[in-house]
Amino acid sequence: MNQHRFQIALAPDLALVAAMRREVRRHLAHWRLPHLVSDVELVASELVTNALTHGPGESVTVAVEYADGEVLVAVDDHSPALPVARTAGDGDLGGRGLCIVQALARTCGSKRTGTGKTVWAVLAADANPPGG
Repeated sequence: MNQHRFQIALAPDLALVAAMRREVRRHLAHWRLPHLVSDVELVASELVTNALTHGPGESVTVAVEYADGEVLVAVDDHSPALPVARTAGDGDLGGRGLCIVQALARTCGSKRTGTGKTVWAVLAADANPPGG
């Protein structure tokens, strides 16, 4: 059984989202899942950006795990407020993040923890990747 995991803590700085995306790319390439990079990177970016934008201004932790044909992206932050998907209008610059996550993920959700919350998404890792 293939099982891999990495975790990274990010200070409350949106500029660090790019570094997190590089780590996602690096690990998925190492895990031989390059066909998932775009989707996992986008899901992780949306979840982290939401946590940093709407959170209490503290660090967040991102964990990415590959096991049993699935990739789990989980983001922990210090706010107990659960995310709510909203409908963005044509002129809105934001408000589509959770809708994007829901469209790409097999399943997703959130739960309160003793220190805030975890928001997570599970993506299918096709056993027969394109060109694989």
